[in-house]
Amino acid sequence: MSMRVSLWTTVLAAVCLSVLPMAAAADEPAPSAAPANEAAPPTPPSSDPAPAAAHAEAGAPAAQKAGDCCGSKPSGGADCGKHGCDKADCGKHGGDKADCGKHGGGKDCCGKDAAHKADCGKASGGGDCCDKEGGGAGADCKGHGDRSGAAAGCCGGSKAGRRCGQRQVKAPVCRNGEATFRPVARIELRAALVTGDDNQRVRGDLAERPGFAIPRARLGARGDLSSNLHYVLVTDLAAAQAGAQAGTGGALTDAFLSYDRYRFAKMWFGVATVPFSYSAILSSADAGLSERARAADAMAPFRQVGVTIGGDYDLAGLSWRAGVYNGFDRQSSFYQGAESPAGLRGNRFHGLSGALRLQVQPLGAVGDAVADLDGGPLRLSLGGGSYVNDSGSAFVMAMSGDLHVKMAGAHLLVEWIADEAKPVDQPTTGSTLPESIKRQAISAEVGYTYHRFGVAVRTELIDPNKGLDNSDDEMWLSAALTWHFLGNSARFQLQYDHRREMHGAVFDNDTLLAKIAARY
Repeated sequence: MSMRVSLWTTVLAAVCLSVLPMAAAADEPAPSAAPANEAAPPTPPSSDPAPAAAHAEAGAPAAQKAGDCCGSKPSGGADCGKHGCDKADCGKHGGDKADCGKHGGGKDCCGKDAAHKADCGKASGGGDCCDKEGGGAGADCKGHGDRSGAAAGCCGGSKAGRRCGQRQVKAPVCRNGEATFRPVARIELRAALVTGDDNQRVRGDLAERPGFAIPRARLGARGDLSSNLHYVLVTDLAAAQAGAQAGTGGALTDAFLSYDRYRFAKMWFGVATVPFSYSAILSSADAGLSERARAADAMAPFRQVGVTIGGDYDLAGLSWRAGVYNGFDRQSSFYQGAESPAGLRGNRFHGLSGALRLQVQPLGAVGDAVADLDGGPLRLSLGGGSYVNDSGSAFVMAMSGDLHVKMAGAHLLVEWIADEAKPVDQPTTGSTLPESIKRQAISAEVGYTYHRFGVAVRTELIDPNKGLDNSDDEMWLSAALTWHFLGNSARFQLQYDHRREMHGAVFDNDTLLAKIAARY
């Protein structure tokens, strides 16, 4: 197989590998640093449907009795404040919530003076104390229905959490009463080191020739307007630039309000991820490899404009999401996926779409990341979704099913997606179909993470048209090595992609790439 190899990009990747460990060692956060996730959408179909897990780190000493708050003062409790016990004492002696409040409370009590999540969870420390994604104070640590929310806990669902305190870089928060503002950002650089002669991005390849790319450059904010009303606004500058060059306009990633006074009845309004595919719901920054499975990218509706409702329950970690959205078209190529988001200025030619998703996590929250970053006991998530879509030119029905398992650093993720598109009699858009088309894809991924280093392998079987046997029927085999640093806020990856056409002509389209990504 003839391959184009760029010597200078290979050398550059080697230099990065030698320099990055020194930079990460200098910047590694303290174990008590509070986590903060990236700006990827805190999507309605949260991957964490159960109530919040305990925030205590493994090995963290339990808080002592209230009488120990002041050490030498046996009275403790309300008397603790009378004996001059200051904030430092409260933190050192593991005072409970009441004691913490009597000594000045707030995030200072357990954010600065107590090193353990156990103390943090018992204190009145507000959002900064253990907030994961900047969803606001106190209650957000327990979950408000976004991706930081239900059942993930501060550490992404692991009770062990030996790296709980350093999952993410802590972002600053501006507060005005109940209102909060937290900036979010994400940037990625991808270097294609080796490419095949037949690589084409339109056919799903991540690169066509050796060189560099900026897959994502996101900037935005998130926070609270009140204790139950939250907002997210994120745009992707890299996608906007690509859209301007292609004449398709900018790229609004997320723009929605969420209301979550009741866990069993939550609402989202605006541009958010449609509750259908598990892989699409999770942030690509939390994927086990450098990107999501191609099947999800190609077949999931991703972000659309509409309204979503849902609920989370203690019973078996049950969660549900349902929504109504603007209809959307498929792009001209299978791997380009769906138009996302469609109808920002309102529906003109499309109809409406609707989606429903159910999910259970009976053994505890699985967490946001695909890999098992924190270790811990057996946890699993079992879910499925469906959607219907009136695109104006076709009526589409789709179904999905998924299984995600984690235990002791190992993970397994399997997802199946299938859909059928039927042309309508009087199409209102130019994306017409000559006949009904059925599509199907299945992906399976296994991996293991030890401390900051991980390995993952994924295979996919993709059939863009079940009525035809041709070179579009493919098997993908991808393998990646990942190094996490700055908690899980940054990572460096090497990935190899092999494609095998199941029928017809065989193409030279394997790829070796490196990627560095960071989020704030």
